[in-house]
Amino acid sequence: MYPQALMAAHQRLLTFLAEQSDADLYGNPMVGGGNARISGRWAEAAGPSPYRLATEFIRSTLRAVF
Repeated sequence: MYPQALMAAHQRLLTFLAEQSDADLYGNPMVGGGNARISGRWAEAAGPSPYRLATEFIRSTLRAVF
């Protein structure tokens, strides 16, 4: 279940980013963001972070189990 959900969410993110113009992503602050950060920067910052955290969790769990 989780791999499919992760792959589906990843695909939704890629589709969303591909459909946006550079002006949409980098022209103005993200609506609802509550600060001056632009949408493209939010996507860049959030993109790899969950994968890195998941990898660290999986590796530490495997070390503890095996």
